[in-house]
Amino acid sequence: MTHHLAGKFSDKLIPEYGSAVYRNMETKIMGRAHYLADSDERKKIHDLGAHVIRYPEAVGKVARCPSEIMVVEKLPLDSVKEEIDG
Repeated sequence: MTHHLAGKFSDKLIPEYGSAVYRNMETKIMGRAHYLADSDERKKIHDLGAHVIRYPEAVGKVARCPSEIMVVEKLPLDSVKEEIDG
């Protein structure tokens, strides 16, 4: 069940971002991936408006995906919690 749902999640992201992997999504959104452990890189991202303009939209779309999948798959929240808790 988890593998099936993970596939659905990826299927929702790939058409827009080309991937469900953060680094690849960042490249699609920002034009390249940034090394987030480097303070200069973090500043570049900030100066480009990533945290005000680009990332909030992407985070909203990514966060919405699980809810949409639950509705389509008719999964009650309790069944998802049981899957997570094992």
